[in-house]
Amino acid sequence: MNREEVLNIVIKNIKLNVDGLEETEIDPKKSMAEYGTSSLDIVESDRDLGFHIEGFYTHRLTDNINITPGVFWLTAPNHDARNPDVVVGVLRTTFSF
Repeated sequence: MNREEVLNIVIKNIKLNVDGLEETEIDPKKSMAEYGTSSLDIVESDRDLGFHIEGFYTHRLTDNINITPGVFWLTAPNHDARNPDVVVGVLRTTFSF
């Protein structure tokens, strides 16, 4: 998401949460708190919010070799709920000398 898209979301959120403000009165340099709202309100209004969930476990094979199996789960890739979730399995091997 580029700066202009984020700014448009912030302005829309401020207008939704603060009564009596016209779009021309909104100064993008002011914080959302100065308008009486918070960035958490944006998260609640963004239905395409994606998460990156990760799990892994390191197992020592020898003093010099570790293996780390893991899984990554991406919900709403590219912050678009129309995209299917992505699950990726990985196996990392670490050699120490």
